[in-house]
Amino acid sequence: MCRATDTALILGQNGHQLIKHKPGETPFSPGLCLMGLPRGGYHVGGDRLRGETGRQWAAPENRSCVRASAPSNRPFMCHPPPRLASKLTLAMLVAVLASSATLAPRSVFAQATADDEYRLGLGHYKQKRWPLAAEHLRAYIKARPKGSKVASARLLLGVSLTHLKKYTEARSELRRFVVDFPKDPNRPEALFRVAECSYLLEDWATATTGLKTYLKDSPKHPLRDWGQFYLGDTLVQQKKFTEARAIYRSSLAEFPKGSLVNEIRFGLGVCCERGGQTDEARKIYNRLAADKTSRHADKALSQLGSLEFNARRFAEAAAAWNRLARTYPRSPEAPAAQLNAGYAHFQLQQYAEAITSFQAARLRTDQAAEADYWRGVSLKALDRTDEAIKAFRQAGTGKPGKNLARDIQFQWADTEFRAGRYSLAASRFQDVVTRWPRHPAADQGLLFATEAMLLAAEDISEPAPRQRTLDQVQKLIDRFEREYPKSQLATRHRLQAGRLKVARGGDTNLKAAQTLFRTAIAQGGSETIRNRARYQLARVGSRLGNDRMVLDTLRPILTSIKDSNQPGEFDDALVL
Repeated sequence: MCRATDTALILGQNGHQLIKHKPGETPFSPGLCLMGLPRGGYHVGGDRLRGETGRQWAAPENRSCVRASAPSNRPFMCHPPPRLASKLTLAMLVAVLASSATLAPRSVFAQATADDEYRLGLGHYKQKRWPLAAEHLRAYIKARPKGSKVASARLLLGVSLTHLKKYTEARSELRRFVVDFPKDPNRPEALFRVAECSYLLEDWATATTGLKTYLKDSPKHPLRDWGQFYLGDTLVQQKKFTEARAIYRSSLAEFPKGSLVNEIRFGLGVCCERGGQTDEARKIYNRLAADKTSRHADKALSQLGSLEFNARRFAEAAAAWNRLARTYPRSPEAPAAQLNAGYAHFQLQQYAEAITSFQAARLRTDQAAEADYWRGVSLKALDRTDEAIKAFRQAGTGKPGKNLARDIQFQWADTEFRAGRYSLAASRFQDVVTRWPRHPAADQGLLFATEAMLLAAEDISEPAPRQRTLDQVQKLIDRFEREYPKSQLATRHRLQAGRLKVARGGDTNLKAAQTLFRTAIAQGGSETIRNRARYQLARVGSRLGNDRMVLDTLRPILTSIKDSNQPGEFDDALVL
């Protein structure tokens, strides 16, 4: 069985995000030893839904969490299962190499010892005992650097080191073979292996040069289709999609029925997608998805979902991901597809369907926290606040990343706020600010904590408790001015400071509130903010018995009332 390097999904990422997934395996090109050499996984895709194109490695993610307004992008694509790509066998290779080595006369003991090292190395090589094979082959080369079997020894040593994933050492030995034995019949094989080591080392520029050299110098070599396959992927890693697309098209023309035809088609689809040829990419993905024997149907559906999501065709994206999860429930792509289907349904405001998708996605532990978070956000959108809080609690115990942990607590606090539990909401918002003081939205958390405390004070009728609550509001307002003097939320904060003055009562406080509200009207960045300030100023005028000020202040709101499409939005202003 061929081996593969460990790689991981989503892009996809954004992909997607995209996400991350279990390591996959890719087919291997046949090799000089022809029992299968380690191969780099062919993976093109993006952040979890689609982002940086390239192979996705097993360490996540950075999955940047997102707010309730939009799901995170992440791609997730897996690699084809391993399979042999050569008709040759290990026995054939060993026979060729052994017969090509001329037996040297055993006139001295040192020469006999060196030959023993070679035979031992060859024997271990046949048994796939790579460490021992490398040890004895290296010993032979050291003892007989110009021996008759040094060519085959160096070649077998390079292959053994590749199996040991010592790609830098392997590349060095294979390069030495190419330089020292330019007319050796195995030179094309060595050229391919040198380039392959660069590919496995993710040395993309060197791999590109090596693969181009191999393809130019070896027009009849049996691994040519693999060379094109790797060259295309190497170019994709460098975001050279136009050049990669040309390589893939050339390979399809040269090997229309080759063993890698579907891998090549898939890579071509990604190049078309990233190059803006989305219609052609869509056709390629649909073709692969329709053929269950293509070995790429699930990955094609995953990438198709990413393409549609990024085109804001959320219904089509949800359909592709749901089809993947339904048709290929055991695919490594399925859990991420369930998560992404939830994102698509959320964008369509299909919250019930989103909840179902997130509930299924949470069964995979490495995405349970994010699935529970979005399940909570969806439940909150349906005003099912108690269920939402339960989901956020589960998300918090699911080992979320730092950013996601903050978003979980913020949404939990906001859900308490929507449920009318203002004191609890204020406490949670303050906790968010304390735990993540440098978060870009820390000022928003403090603003929301202040709002919750102001509303909590309105529900308190006893003078002493109410006064204590208002004192807490004052501390929050002072903290905002001290810690976020340049915040873009300064106007909304000014409105809160004015409302605190109104809540305290008395002519002095009311007149101070007037000044704050007039400043907010003058500096408000939007008509919505200015209307809020006008409403609060009109309330002060009403408290002071100044009806003329009330009418003059509210008159500009009449235009907004005519343009409003939200029933009841200005009811309080109309009452005044």
